[in-house]
Amino acid sequence: MECNRIGLMILGCLSKTLDCDLLEGKHDPNKQSTSATALLHYPVQPHNVGKSGGHVAHTDVGSLSILFSYQEGLQISRSGGDEADAEWLYIKPKPDYAVINVGHKLKSSYHRVVSVQKEARASVIYFLRPQMDATFTDKEGKEWTSVDYHDMKFNAFRHDKAEEVHDILRGDC
Repeated sequence: MECNRIGLMILGCLSKTLDCDLLEGKHDPNKQSTSATALLHYPVQPHNVGKSGGHVAHTDVGSLSILFSYQEGLQISRSGGDEADAEWLYIKPKPDYAVINVGHKLKSSYHRVVSVQKEARASVIYFLRPQMDATFTDKEGKEWTSVDYHDMKFNAFRHDKAEEVHDILRGDC
């Protein structure tokens, strides 16, 4: 509950600073959403395996994400482009700090997790997402409910061939 309150506070501050209504009215506490907390575990890898053994490059679906981790592995793309062609920068974790990433509809950073350490990596992440019946229009003009868009993107993560769903994972739809 505390992460939800903090996330809504951050969205409020962004709205005020940017002088716009960022997802205003799309986070009714009395309505269901796909907001979730996840514990992510990345097992020990025999050597630096680069992009495999972590989490494929993607943008986050929803409003914002709050990541807690004390181990390295999170990278953001400086240059955009395809995962193989992108210039990747490590986000160095700081004790007692969280990494805040705006979600896909607010131009989420293209990022991934790589396995680089000799110990298992664990992180906790809270995804603040709009209520399920909130609607959005993609850049093709198609209207989505929050839950349908979430499910489409989640299914892309489970797809066997990431290159076939690249545009979805990048947030290009």
